[in-house]
Amino acid sequence: MPRDLTRLLMAAVAAAVAWRAAQAVSPAHRRAAPRPEPVRAPRPAAPTLDRPFPDEAALEPALEPTAAAPAPGDGEPRVGFLSVLVLGGFLLLGMVVVDVGWRGLHRLPQPAVWGLVDTDPERGRQAILRHGCGSCHVIPGISTAVGRVGPQLVDFGNQTFVAGVLANVPENLVRWLMHPQEINPLTAMPDLGVTEQEARDIAAYLYANPR
Repeated sequence: MPRDLTRLLMAAVAAAVAWRAAQAVSPAHRRAAPRPEPVRAPRPAAPTLDRPFPDEAALEPALEPTAAAPAPGDGEPRVGFLSVLVLGGFLLLGMVVVDVGWRGLHRLPQPAVWGLVDTDPERGRQAILRHGCGSCHVIPGISTAVGRVGPQLVDFGNQTFVAGVLANVPENLVRWLMHPQEINPLTAMPDLGVTEQEARDIAAYLYANPR
């Protein structure tokens, strides 16, 4: 599976997990219960000849005490922004661990200068032109190298394999350039008679031109 598609799927899964986790820990939205209306005492009767003045106790407002309605969400667990942020941090950490476990701590190949001494990228460019590598490959920095028979050699230093069969390190690339048919008899790449020095120079050029 291509790396970009794998990362996209991992990001989508992480987003879905984060959304579900936030929904699980967030308190349910509840509407506030209506407050009960206070019970008021009936109005005292109008004064009469037999009872010129109303009872004094009746003049005082008789409001029965009522308990305050509970605020929405009382007793419910509350999750703040910090909790969601911590959860997201753990999810990102898990993605990094999965990525490291899937691809390893180091990306191949090692920097081009490792294992390549006494080389000249410009000589390698001339060797590429001389052997006609551009008729089969797209090679950065060479305008005539637009072939579509073999794989594109763009960003070659970050590719994992050489020709799909060897780990992408300078020594294996040199071997492949010199004797491709010996390494993989089914390959379409012919043995062009590349010398060891030419192969080392070509490798230096490919590693020195990542784009």
